[in-house]
Amino acid sequence: TLREAGNRLGRSAHALQTVSPLSTLERGYAIVSTAVNGHIVRDVATLKPGDVLTTRIAHGSFESQVTGIKQND
Repeated sequence: TLREAGNRLGRSAHALQTVSPLSTLERGYAIVSTAVNGHIVRDVATLKPGDVLTTRIAHGSFESQVTGIKQND
């Protein structure tokens, strides 16, 4: 019974790791937010040239400034 519970715990931990936002960052994705208020950027329509953004990646973060906007066609 104890071994079964340990196996279930291991599978559950693996499932949580798979959907973790940190695991997503490890796969090369990034989380972009506005530097002023920390709102997550989901649409370029909310941005304007000159806005400062914070980009979080797997091993740190950096700031950048919007120099232009391109809408998807």
